[in-house]
Amino acid sequence: MNQLSKLTKSNVLWGIIAIAAIVTIIVRLVPHIPNFVPIGALALFAGTYLAKKPWQAIAIPLSIMLVSDVLLQLGFVLGFMEYSALYSGMWVTYLAFALMVVVGMLYANEVTIPNVLGGAIFGSVLFFALSNFSVWLGSGMYEPKSLGTLIECYAAAVPFFRATFAANIVYSGMLYGSFEVAKRYYSQSDVQINKG
Repeated sequence: MNQLSKLTKSNVLWGIIAIAAIVTIIVRLVPHIPNFVPIGALALFAGTYLAKKPWQAIAIPLSIMLVSDVLLQLGFVLGFMEYSALYSGMWVTYLAFALMVVVGMLYANEVTIPNVLGGAIFGSVLFFALSNFSVWLGSGMYEPKSLGTLIECYAAAVPFFRATFAANIVYSGMLYGSFEVAKRYYSQSDVQINKG
């Protein structure tokens, strides 16, 4: 494989990540279905294709979340947003996305439709479990702390889980599909370059 082909694949990867980052920030800033955003799929994608650079892979979704949270908070302070982007349990959301990067790393050597689908499903469940456990534990909305109020918390969050799940499936398909198609295209171009 020549340098041009390697450079092109790297450019495509970073191009997809940049587009996904911009789309994620925009989607978070405009009215949308709660939790139907590309950030989870992007975390999985970064984990898969940047598995050899784990800190870089983790930094991508976390920095996108930070930028969009700062913009959301600014909108709140200026009166454009109805709610604050800052809350006591936000670190759990960031942790959940960092762990989704790790999930993406698990199938970095074998990117298949079942692995990507499994990663999107597992990532959705992981995010749901962690974020809602944090809400139950720290928000004060579910008192007294008991198995019953924990179940109540998770039950109340099911609509958000559906959106997270759908977003992770849809956006993972778009991200992984785009990159795999581009890889095949550039691999064929590499063969033609070597022949000519």
